[in-house]
Amino acid sequence: METKQIFSTNFRFELNSFLRLLKYSLKTTLASIRIYFYCFLLPIIFYSVIYLIVTSFGYAKVTSLNQVSTLASLLLAACFALMSAACLINNWKYSVMIKQFKIFRISKQNLIFSLLLTTIVITLLSYLTLIIWGCFLDLFLINQNFINSLKIITSFSQVLGIFFGLILAAFITFSIAYLLSFLISSPLLIQTLNVVIIVFILLSSNVVGLNLITNNQVNAVLNILGYFNPLKAVQWIFFASYANLISNLVNARQIVASAYGDFSFTLYRNDVGLILPLAISTAFFWAGALFLTTFFVKIKK
Repeated sequence: METKQIFSTNFRFELNSFLRLLKYSLKTTLASIRIYFYCFLLPIIFYSVIYLIVTSFGYAKVTSLNQVSTLASLLLAACFALMSAACLINNWKYSVMIKQFKIFRISKQNLIFSLLLTTIVITLLSYLTLIIWGCFLDLFLINQNFINSLKIITSFSQVLGIFFGLILAAFITFSIAYLLSFLISSPLLIQTLNVVIIVFILLSSNVVGLNLITNNQVNAVLNILGYFNPLKAVQWIFFASYANLISNLVNARQIVASAYGDFSFTLYRNDVGLILPLAISTAFFWAGALFLTTFFVKIKK
């Protein structure tokens, strides 16, 4: 009975501690101008440039085969969540609470999970912001390609797949940001490495959809580089969700229309039935491996 009471007391203490940390984390995030810059402004700028170029400033009309490619740039929300997470973690890293870690009786797991949940919120908000911005931008263009592309998302399973991908993306970006922040002391070097990582992600994650790149050799190189990119698997979960591969594998042509194009996550067999299970398992591997590593990194006060 005494043991049960001790366990109950400890559990309530840990839960209250976690909720306080989460509240503080969300509060400091919403109060940081840099978070808004990384989470909203940068993704909007990059998305606008990519979207306007690939649609010829709205004069080109996207066909049904290119609608998945039109939505590909929404991955930018997850890409720049890396810098948002790094900014958030660095704010904590140099806060009084971290410097007096033991005095405040902050457990490492509570800190990690509160920062992770905040990163998930940031990622979801950034993704929704890009969708709203894409619809707003279309109002000023001749062809409303983005709005028309969104119409291919018609089922709950597609929305669930997108949400699932965003959660995995948040795990990955948070873990990378956390590892860099506590392994490297210089904030400038951390953000420089984040920029390098984001550039690599942008080049190898099919942020410009495959059906919008007609050079098959370029696509082949991007496919190879993508296997070293954790967010490439998340992008293909998005692709599979946008195209609704669960209901019809023929929809894979909405991802890669060319008969000579290579599908990622098919073990170079172009068996589209492998895309979703391999993309999910790869994303799970990256997210799990990176996240578990965070528990072995010492918090420097």
